[in-house]
Amino acid sequence: WSATGAAAGASGLVLGGVLTDLAGWRVLFWATVPLSALLLVAVRRTAPQTPRRREGTLDVAGAAVLTAAVASVVAGASVLEQGAHRVPGLLLLLAGGAVAVLLPAVERRAADPLLPRAAVRDPRLRAGALASAANTATTSSAVTVATLHLQQAEGFGATAAGLALVPFSLCVVAGAVLAARVLRRTPARTAAAAGLAVVAAGNAVLLAARAGPEVVSLGVAVSGLGIGLSSVAATALGTDVAPGLQATAAGVVNTAAQLGTALGVAVVLLVVGATEGTAVPLAGAPLGWLTAAALAAAAAAVLLRRPARAPAAPWSPG
Repeated sequence: WSATGAAAGASGLVLGGVLTDLAGWRVLFWATVPLSALLLVAVRRTAPQTPRRREGTLDVAGAAVLTAAVASVVAGASVLEQGAHRVPGLLLLLAGGAVAVLLPAVERRAADPLLPRAAVRDPRLRAGALASAANTATTSSAVTVATLHLQQAEGFGATAAGLALVPFSLCVVAGAVLAARVLRRTPARTAAAAGLAVVAAGNAVLLAARAGPEVVSLGVAVSGLGIGLSSVAATALGTDVAPGLQATAAGVVNTAAQLGTALGVAVVLLVVGATEGTAVPLAGAPLGWLTAAALAAAAAAVLLRRPARAPAAPWSPG
């Protein structure tokens, strides 16, 4: 699963760069329309049929509150980067926080909540979701800043920047393959923490990016190796739950990864934009990479210090 995503990421970095150079970045958003149509056809033809069930109801209120909270925080962080719009950005951030506070109350009243209480109380699912969110928050943000650095500081075009970042995705594949061996001997929680520690090390390497673009390729490669290991471990850990919770657990782990990307990129780019050109130490891109490294290290420490209450069942990569 992780290796497939990495292969898609490698092709996306290059193809996205080519399309940007040839037709502009806006075409990337339109390109998702025919791709989505092709995927819809492919899924309908290949996905196994499952029996229809009319049990439970869709938690529309919970989904709406969660979406509104995340969208407000991401939009607020983006607007805050612009000095002339700091007040609206701050208001959006506050609104997002206020809406998020309402989520527990909405979930308690839902007949079929997004997160059943059994899922919330499961320590393995909580740990897997934490690792999954930290994986994407600390790598997607660092790679985004690396893309901007290559184009703005090194003068790379979009295609060249995409090629310089391909080592990231290739090393995710290698890390995912390595994870199968590591998980035979190491608890998933420890493996996820180890992967995040490697991510932190890779982000720290990026602090020397001004020494040359090859340092950027090296730093993202190390981070890719770390997320390959940690993402497999996070999925194994987060879905090692009772059979009745496995569908929920799969959704939570994947949603955590998406939220990590959205919030991580928003926060780190805000740090970069707010400090660039100031007297703050490591202002700009270096401080963004340092922030991502610190978040990865902190998540690894939490995973190591708070072991699951119940021992996880042995996991087999086969």
